[in-house]
Amino acid sequence: MRMVIVGGGKVGWNLARIMLERRHNVSLIEKDRQRCERLADDLDAAIYLGDGSNAGVLEAAGAQNADVIMTVTGSHPEHLVACQAAQDHFH
Repeated sequence: MRMVIVGGGKVGWNLARIMLERRHNVSLIEKDRQRCERLADDLDAAIYLGDGSNAGVLEAAGAQNADVIMTVTGSHPEHLVACQAAQDHFH
């Protein structure tokens, strides 16, 4: 299964780790550059620096081919915007 995870904090990191262990294809989007570097060191996943509510960033992370897009940031408005952007641009 192809997954895009928006948010690379504790929840995003753990979710990505578990999904990778289960042999899923994971792309992770994170806003913070230093956190992206740590995620890239820790996970065998594609890590994208950017805002998960941006259609271009979602597209770069493979949202158009994803089976699942999950938002696990600390911001509820960001969850809604990211999900709406994914729905509007990638159905």
